[in-house]
Amino acid sequence: MRSLPFVAVLGLAALVPATASAQQCVWGSFDGSRINYGDGPLTGAAHSTFRNIIQANGGTIAPATPTLTPAYLGTVDVFYTSMLSSSSGALSPAEQTALQNWIAAGGTLIVTVEYSPLPAYNAMMAPYNVSFVKIAQQGTASVVANHPITTSVTTIKFAAESEVVSGNDALLLAQGPTQKDFAVVLEAASGFGQAGRILVFGDHNMFTDSYIQQDHNVQLAQNMVIWACTGGCPGFFQQYGAACSAPSGTPNLKGGGCPTPTDQISLQLSGALPGATTFVLFGLGQASVPISPSCSLANGPVAPAPVLTLPAGPTGGWTLSGVIPAAATTPADVYLQAVVLDPNAPFGLSASNGLRLHLDA
Repeated sequence: MRSLPFVAVLGLAALVPATASAQQCVWGSFDGSRINYGDGPLTGAAHSTFRNIIQANGGTIAPATPTLTPAYLGTVDVFYTSMLSSSSGALSPAEQTALQNWIAAGGTLIVTVEYSPLPAYNAMMAPYNVSFVKIAQQGTASVVANHPITTSVTTIKFAAESEVVSGNDALLLAQGPTQKDFAVVLEAASGFGQAGRILVFGDHNMFTDSYIQQDHNVQLAQNMVIWACTGGCPGFFQQYGAACSAPSGTPNLKGGGCPTPTDQISLQLSGALPGATTFVLFGLGQASVPISPSCSLANGPVAPAPVLTLPAGPTGGWTLSGVIPAAATTPADVYLQAVVLDPNAPFGLSASNGLRLHLDA
């Protein structure tokens, strides 16, 4: 591993391994009277693999409930919706109040949507400026943000997509094949102003036995369980802007790990011309500064400056890792982009997407 040469900017330092593990927590859910099919509750046959993942990471499955009450929610740390019933899934006013009070007090809600009972989901999520639009196509969602929930996850296989519409206090995690938002998280790091957290997916099938073994769904489930039971990560990585492609490939820059003091993070470049010289640039905001008629820098508002020069490896990329020291100033944002000297590209340059690194504690 290499140390990160942009330590002068972020106050990052030496390389040490970092690990995270889940703490014991209790998962609650509705029983079959509120779910659309008999095996569909978290305690049902359709979620056996997912339950094993929860239990393997220190979680406990509470008995399912027919009704959300303050007493029941007071016994669980995480509430998982599964697929609400189109006839009985809607929350009563008392249930809605109980759920809102529980989230305000620190509860974690995981909402997995299905398009047939969308009115029930829309009513549940209306207080949080989240709603859903039926798409109803099968396919694969692509991860667009580097977050503890999406670590080592590139694609998510789903059965029936609904678009997730959210506000400025949500971080977009994944999009469907037609660029519709598929997964978002609301937490302190994304600007959510409550003690609890909400994770939303535009389908429920990813965590059932029929789909959990496809694409990176098992890894997604494991990440989600650890995130739900350890308080998550206040920092995050988020890709933005368009890459400048070349016949040699499309450079992609992403981050990994938890950008918070004492935790390890990484930067990974892929898709560049093998052996080409690359520059990592940084800025203090997002921008679009033309460097050729077909390519722009994604950093600003100050002029970006190279902080690292190194060759792409034989597979067209590199990985850098480092640990953020305890004394790092938070919160802080740095905006990164990789530029590649590529003779096959227009004007001899290709460039990656932009990458926002939000450092928080």
